[in-house]
Amino acid sequence: MPCAEDTTAECGTLNVPIDWDIPGGATVEMAVARRKATDPAARVGSLVVNPGGPGGSGVDFVVHGSSY
Repeated sequence: MPCAEDTTAECGTLNVPIDWDIPGGATVEMAVARRKATDPAARVGSLVVNPGGPGGSGVDFVVHGSSY
């Protein structure tokens, strides 16, 4: 769904395992955001962004960092 802060980006959540060795166990909800390629003909794949920490949100980086 479009992000509230910038509707040109898409925001959502994923449920991921807390312990990847127990994939059917407890999960945590993780916020995610994406921007589609501005030129689909030149698209080469996906880029996953994690700005590290402590610091800003990865979702905020994608939503507000469109100039990168």
